[in-house]
Amino acid sequence: LRAPNLVLRVLAANELADRFGGEVARAAFAQVTEAGGREALPAALALARLAPEATVELPADVSDEEASLRTLRVLAERGALGARERAWVARVAREAPIGHAIRAMADRFGRRPEPWQAELVLRVQPRVPVADTELAYALRLALKAQLERASEAELARWRELTPRVDAQLADVAVAVPTPLSAGFLLDYLEMTAFAGDRAGEFARHAVRHLPPERLEAAVQGMIRSLEQAPASQRLALAEGLSATLGQNRRPLPETVRRWMVETLLGIVPAADVPLARRAAEALREPVLPEKVVPLTAVAERLELDYGVRLAAMRGLPAADPAVLEMLGRVVRRAEEAPRMRRIAVTQLGTVPAVAAARAHLAAALPGAPVDLSLAIATELARTNEGATLLMAQVEAGNAPALLLRHRDLATACASRDAAVRERAERLTAALPPEDARLDAVIAERTGSFAAAVKDLQRGAAVFAQNCAACHRAERFTRRNRRAAV
Repeated sequence: LRAPNLVLRVLAANELADRFGGEVARAAFAQVTEAGGREALPAALALARLAPEATVELPADVSDEEASLRTLRVLAERGALGARERAWVARVAREAPIGHAIRAMADRFGRRPEPWQAELVLRVQPRVPVADTELAYALRLALKAQLERASEAELARWRELTPRVDAQLADVAVAVPTPLSAGFLLDYLEMTAFAGDRAGEFARHAVRHLPPERLEAAVQGMIRSLEQAPASQRLALAEGLSATLGQNRRPLPETVRRWMVETLLGIVPAADVPLARRAAEALREPVLPEKVVPLTAVAERLELDYGVRLAAMRGLPAADPAVLEMLGRVVRRAEEAPRMRRIAVTQLGTVPAVAAARAHLAAALPGAPVDLSLAIATELARTNEGATLLMAQVEAGNAPALLLRHRDLATACASRDAAVRERAERLTAALPPEDARLDAVIAERTGSFAAAVKDLQRGAAVFAQNCAACHRAERFTRRNRRAAV
């Protein structure tokens, strides 16, 4: 029981309790426990299991971490604590240094929550160092357990404890799906004027869990308080409403829904790019007929931020005729960013049954770069009608027949109708096998490398600038330099 190895001490305590039990084991455990020190913990725990009703000795000096830790571990094995034990634990929370004893207390609170623990958790939290993420997490779990069972009166009492207790409660309330936590978060958002990075998350949680009879009045109050507020604060509430409408499918009151749409659409074309991106992203999920025309215009404007345009494009219903026309123009526009053209191709491919979408894809094939041609052809080959258009474009010379040899297209065409498969086989019959074509490309490129003028110093400089971040470059042997060239 006094071995320096913890595993041996635990094994010895368990064996002694199992083999002898009764007075013999209790006497041995008591003797080791009275001696104190770190080695006494397994004996103290075993003694508590053998005599669960015995009075636990509470150390007078709570700064003695070993004694406090041992006592807290013993108390963790018991049920509800009496007034004497609760008073001692409160002293630990107030006076003990941040360390193992406080960790044991947080663990006990999380596993066996009792009403008297909430105030202690709220007082300990501000003392936890930022780097001690494990203890901070354990205390948040303990506070979450308290919020899950709290009454309105208890919550009001907690809010009077310290100046920053509201922020501590909000950090945890967002994980508690109750009307009480939703109402508290609404109060917190109004108190902080929707400031902070998590305002949108708080608003979303509040809207999702407020009772329907309270939702409209509560949100209308927030909207009135934000009439003269900066766009960032109005956006935070609109994001929360949008997420609720898009993910939870919970209907919003018409006045609230209209305010949300007007707010988000008003921010999307703004000069503040981060806000505009957030607003465009918030409009992606909800089904809103009012967003189609303005987002279509945003998605097509070359001078706008790429991220804003991308979010706007992805938030549009591709089957809408106006959206189809816009996507077709983006795909065909040569001055457009390559990635934006590919995104437009993907969006058109989401409605393969729409003839206009297939027509726009086929019309973009002439003159398209190889990678874009491959993306268009892949989308067309998903249906018999699209594959038929693709074959017609290849036969007309608007797309290279080599596209049909690509493994993705070959796989797609193999599952199409017999007529499509026959046309594909006829168009590729005169082409060399794919392996032979690739061998020819490799030979051509390696031949051009051999004919190049070599400069070892310039090659080493290029290697150092572009390759050394990932590849070993501390020894430039002649072989390494030649490889760099």
